[in-house]
This record gives sequence, C-alpha cells and structure tokens, in this order.
Amino acid sequence: TRQKASDTRRKIIVGAIVTTEALKDPKIAKWMAATLRKNATREVDQKEIAGLLAELDAKAGTA
Repeated sequence: TRQKASDTRRKIIVGAIVTTEALKDPKIAKWMAATLRKNATREVDQKEIAGLLAELDAKAGTA
C-alpha cells in the first residue's frame, strides 16, 4: 500500500512538471500531445485530457 501511494505521488509530480514545461515550449507540447494521443486509448481518458490536448495543440502551433 505504501509503495503504491509512493508510485502514485511520483506520477503526479512528474506529470505536473512535464505538463507545465509542455505548456511553455512548443516542441515539448507537440511531443506530449502526440504521446497522449498514442497512449490514452480509453474513451474516458480521452475525454479527461481533451482540454489539455487543445492547449498543447495551440502551444505546438506557435513553433
């Protein structure tokens, strides 16, 4: 249980940092959007990240 909580916390931290950087850098935004589209295959996950993908696409378009 403790290991799972630690793993979840680590994923949250890494996700927050990568997302923040992606919204600042068009190259990272493009990579992140492509990676999310490739790996988020469940419909519920796709709906959850739709807004983020729109932001990433907008940032990637400024490259």
